[in-house]
Amino acid sequence: MGYDFIPQGDMAPGGAKPQTASSSSKPVTGHRRMAVTEPGPSAQRGLVDLQMTFPNASWTLTESDKKTANTLTQVLMEPENASKVVEIGGHTNSVGGEAYNQDLSQKRADAVKAYLVANGVPGDRLKTVGYGSTQPIPGTDPASGENRRVMLTLVGTKQP
Repeated sequence: MGYDFIPQGDMAPGGAKPQTASSSSKPVTGHRRMAVTEPGPSAQRGLVDLQMTFPNASWTLTESDKKTANTLTQVLMEPENASKVVEIGGHTNSVGGEAYNQDLSQKRADAVKAYLVANGVPGDRLKTVGYGSTQPIPGTDPASGENRRVMLTLVGTKQP
């Protein structure tokens, strides 16, 4: 596959920092592609947009999302990535209440983790966090469906 994760600068394990308006990322259209954010002066590195978007109020992976997750499984199982620990961050748009969106975003992250684990990725290498609607994609309407997504962040390496 040849994918690699680039560690984030001063990233603390278990928590992702929100993207800033100054962060630049190249939009990727269609599923089954993973896009790594382009580093800017203060941009994060090691953040991967899985290009999985969810229907409103859903945490079910579509067939296209499953294809993306299958590719991710292969990437995570590559020898050079076998010890990497990643955070799966679930997100929602701003439609709905704060508590509901928090729960929904956690369910999205958990659904991706469950799929990866069912396909052979060790669960102790996957951390899940629900961010609710607190981190919309910079430059988008917070209510946009684009914000119903899952992001992957390298948070460290598993110790032997």
